[in-house]
Amino acid sequence: MALFVTGMVFKEYGRVPKNSSRFYISVPSSYLSEAYELIEGDKIRGKILKVKWEKEEFPGLKDKTIELIFRKGAIYDQLFISKKDWEDNFRDYGLVKPGYWIELKLDEAVLYTGETVKLYPKRDVKVS
Repeated sequence: MALFVTGMVFKEYGRVPKNSSRFYISVPSSYLSEAYELIEGDKIRGKILKVKWEKEEFPGLKDKTIELIFRKGAIYDQLFISKKDWEDNFRDYGLVKPGYWIELKLDEAVLYTGETVKLYPKRDVKVS
């Protein structure tokens, strides 16, 4: 079971969490920071289901693992693509501008303490 998220990728022009790229997706806070008490810098791990820019899809990214860096927001939390994943995958496909869409299956959170927490282990939860 997992948290399924679909969203547009945005770009942060200010400060970003450590080890993150400038690219992120937004998720309503009720699904992450409120439900799991996450703090900035916690990591979310999962799998890429689809990446789409306008009408073009990127099958080479499908089923790749991804790590996102969490930042809490008031209404929407931000999940930043890790710097390593962005450099190894997204940059090399030319996804260097915001505006593309991504579908993710998020399985677990790795807290600052090192503890791993499964996300929604009882049933699949979908957010778009």
